[in-house]
Amino acid sequence: MDTDAAPLERERIEAPASGGIDIKAERIAALSDIVADQEATIFQLRAENNELQARLEVRDDEMVAAEEYTAIIRARLRELAKLANAEQHGEQASDVLEQLDDGIIDNTVDLALPDRHIEAQREQWLRRAGLYCDPQELTFAKALRGGTTANVYKALLYGSECAVKMIKSREELESSDPALASRIEIDVWREVCCMYRLRHPNIIALLGVVYSSSSIASASCTVELGKAPMISTRRALVFEYAEKGTLDVKKCSTSFTLVLQMSLGIARGMAFAHARGVIHRDLKPSNVLISKHGEPKVADWGLSKVMMGGKTSGVMTGETGTYLWMAPEVLKYEPYNESCDVYSFGIMMWNLMYGSENPYLLTPLQVAKGVAKNALRPKIPTSPNPEFRTLMEQCWHEEPSKRPPFVDVCARLEIILADHNIHKSAAGGLIKRIWG
Repeated sequence: MDTDAAPLERERIEAPASGGIDIKAERIAALSDIVADQEATIFQLRAENNELQARLEVRDDEMVAAEEYTAIIRARLRELAKLANAEQHGEQASDVLEQLDDGIIDNTVDLALPDRHIEAQREQWLRRAGLYCDPQELTFAKALRGGTTANVYKALLYGSECAVKMIKSREELESSDPALASRIEIDVWREVCCMYRLRHPNIIALLGVVYSSSSIASASCTVELGKAPMISTRRALVFEYAEKGTLDVKKCSTSFTLVLQMSLGIARGMAFAHARGVIHRDLKPSNVLISKHGEPKVADWGLSKVMMGGKTSGVMTGETGTYLWMAPEVLKYEPYNESCDVYSFGIMMWNLMYGSENPYLLTPLQVAKGVAKNALRPKIPTSPNPEFRTLMEQCWHEEPSKRPPFVDVCARLEIILADHNIHKSAAGGLIKRIWG
């Protein structure tokens, strides 16, 4: 037997075995990778399934909240219907029906006249009030934002900066929302009539109105930046320009001094509005603008209501306002007065203090149901000032008569701000003495 051939033979025998092990190892590694990929896929699918389950649970909760809130509204509407149809309460029924009629905005206009006559009266009124604006005097600088019913532009009026709220034409609105198109004229006129009454440093100023009774008033409009609009006229409201944009509650929450200054400015504007017989009905952070000097200015009075003839109560639909800031009596279709704005302001105090616009972590419908049925209110984690907290809680009190009027709110905020400034000044002096 050849001894040299033996190792070669063993090598030839062992080589296939070694190669087979390598192949199996590769297959095992490949299968392991496949298993790992499948496990990752299963994990992702489970996560997506959990997310869908959570969404379904939220949707179910929202449906329950919607059903319960609808039941509250139906019950209130039944009460109103009984009152309106009860002959033995004829006088009360008449009052309720009068309250429900929210369409007459200004008694100088006879709504029984044909549309063209109403428009002519309104145009004459604007000219007498000094609010009529020639659109050719406007030079547009840039688009600011778009909306459902209007687009807002920064512009120049006689060389001064302004903001122009260009109302979309009836044709444009009818293509998307016929119901909205039919009431837009009333909404625009309501805003004009309310803002005509309001001239205050903490209320955005109405500078003029583009309005005409001519047959081409609803013609389409082409806005070219740097030029006057290509229109003979078109519905538009011209406001003072708020350089710093919308109130930023997150930024305000970093300074208690800023919280107090913003709160006081808003309260002063609302105190003036209520003194002039105007309820805002949609007070919230996004409806407050900030001037270049940092002054808050209450804006967007399109849902406001003039308290005609000294009346301070009425009935408001659940669609008026925004759920997160809406008072319980409004949510329940109950009679309301100007204290509904005070409730909204109380929620805004929380927004400013804690830097968030939604204090509930719930959907709007869930908030509506919770406020209307269970007296839901924001939780207050901490408060740097007990007087501020007490005022905030009184503003969102369940009973409207126990909410302080804005005149009192202003007085109390002034005291809180003065005390805060004294303490801050004293603390600053102490630090200066310590550190030299």
